Amino acid sequence: MKLNLLLFCFLLSFSIFAQCPDFYDFDGNLTNSPVWIACDGSNYTLSLQSNSFISSYSIDWGDGSAIQTGVNWSANSAITHTYNTSIQNFSISIDLPDVPCTVSGTLIMEEPSNASIQIPFGGITSICAPGSLEFINSSTNVSENTVFTWEFHDGSPSEVYDHTNLGQTISHLYTSGSTNNCVNHVTLTAENECNTLQG
Repeated sequence: MKLNLLLFCFLLSFSIFAQCPDFYDFDGNLTNSPVWIACDGSNYTLSLQSNSFISSYSIDWGDGSAIQTGVNWSANSAITHTYNTSIQNFSISIDLPDVPCTVSGTLIMEEPSNASIQIPFGGITSICAPGSLEFINSSTNVSENTVFTWEFHDGSPSEVYDHTNLGQTISHLYTSGSTNNCVNHVTLTAENECNTLQG
């Protein structure tokens, strides 16, 4: 019984110390998969910080820079790295060989997307239903996280696309009775991690 109790205490102690530490995310919450978001379109300094002491580490910042290594990373102290202006997701890997474990985080650098619609050159801007109209997605500040939602306000379901919809031409058939005095409405919403805007 005593041996079993000692073994249990050893296993409990090992599981406590073998746990991978959490890091503060963009909102200041501790997590083992942190995400940070930069929306101002300029250089961004990422501050890595945990509430746990870390004996040895290596950090791959995900931007092609040299892997940073060190020992004795104090609890609640920050290690920083500056990223140049970009619209990109960066995968950050924090390897802790003494635990051992690896914490994976993501830095999202982007700007608020600006939704915009254009009519193809020589295209028509109104039609009496039934008939089709074409629209071009001419949005700006589009990142790989951007989601586009097209609304045609004629009772048809929304059409949702990922960032590759940028520059694409959308054709929509307005059915009989779906327009008012041959006036047609369309709305494009662009949503990324920074905002949701209508254009």
